[in-house]
Amino acid sequence: MNGKMFLVLISVVFILAAFGQALAEGPATPVAAVPTTQPVPAPAAAPTSKPSVVATVGAVKIMSDRIDGPLKSLPPEFPAERVGAMRAKILDDIIVAELIHAYLEVKKIPFDQKQYDALKGKLADIAKERGVPMDQLMSMAGLTEQRLRDQVRLKTMAEQETAKEKVDAFIKANPTCFSGTKVQASHILVSCTPTSSTKDQKAALAKIEKVAADIKAGTITFEKAAEANSDCPSKAKGGDLGEFDFGSMVPTFAMKAFSMKVGDTSDVIRTQFGFHIIKVTKRTDASEKPGPDSEETAKNCMVASLQGEIFNQALTTCPIVITETK
Repeated sequence: MNGKMFLVLISVVFILAAFGQALAEGPATPVAAVPTTQPVPAPAAAPTSKPSVVATVGAVKIMSDRIDGPLKSLPPEFPAERVGAMRAKILDDIIVAELIHAYLEVKKIPFDQKQYDALKGKLADIAKERGVPMDQLMSMAGLTEQRLRDQVRLKTMAEQETAKEKVDAFIKANPTCFSGTKVQASHILVSCTPTSSTKDQKAALAKIEKVAADIKAGTITFEKAAEANSDCPSKAKGGDLGEFDFGSMVPTFAMKAFSMKVGDTSDVIRTQFGFHIIKVTKRTDASEKPGPDSEETAKNCMVASLQGEIFNQALTTCPIVITETK
C-alpha cells in the first residue's frame, strides 16, 4: 500500500467503484462495495442471531453485522470459495478505518462541513444511478457516518501534511532520492500486515529484533540470517534485491535505503509488508535535478510516514485483537 493508495483507502467513490473489479479479480482487491455492472440485489433478511464481536481496535468493538452488510451485496454467482477471503478483506478495511479514526481524534483534525456535503452529494448520485435508498447503499458499501466524516478529515490532514512548502523542504532535504542515484541492497523481512493482531505484530517485531541483535553481535552474518529468517524470496540470495532506483521500492523502504552508506545495516523499519532490516551493498550516485514527478514522489513519501504512525498505534495505544479467524 503506497501513500497514494492509503489516501483513497476509505474513499467512498473508490470503494463504490472498486467492487466490480473485486468480482472479476477475486480477493486481491482490498475493498468491497456495490457492483457497478449488475443490478443491486434486494437486502437479505436480517440475521436471527445476535451480532458478535469479530475484532477490537483499542476500546472499539467491531461487530459481525458491519461485515455482513457488504457481504449481502455480493451477487448470487459470486464463488462461495472466495467469500471467506472477501470477508477478511472487509474486516481489514474496517480495522484500518478505526486506526485512522483514533489518529484523527488524537490529532484533533477538524471537520469541514462543505466537503462532507459534497461527499454525501456524490453518494446520493451513485444511489440514484443504482436505484437504491442511501441507507441501503451505505450498508452495502460498509460505510457509516463516522467513516464519511473521517474521509473528509483524512483529506484535510493529508493536505496539511503535503503542503507545498513541506514538499519543497522534503525534496531539498533528500536530494539523492530525486537525483537518479541507484542503490543495491539486501534485506530481511518478517512478514506481518498492519491489520494483524497486536499479538502477532509484536511477535514478528520481537523475531526481527532478535535477528538484528545477532547480526550486530557478529554471531551470524546478514546473508545467513536472511537465508534462515527472511520471508522474502530474496532469501535464496542472502536477501539481495539487486540495484534499484528510488521509485522502485515502497517509500518507507526506499527512504531508509537511500539514507544509508555502503556497508551500513539499518535498524528495524516497517512497511505494509512487515518488518525489515536493510543492508546497503552498493551506491551509484548521480546528480540529476529533480524531475516533474518529484513532487508526487515526495508526497507519497510523506504520506507513507503518516501511514506508519497510524499503523503503529496497534503496537501502543490501539491494540488489535482478532476474535474471528480472518
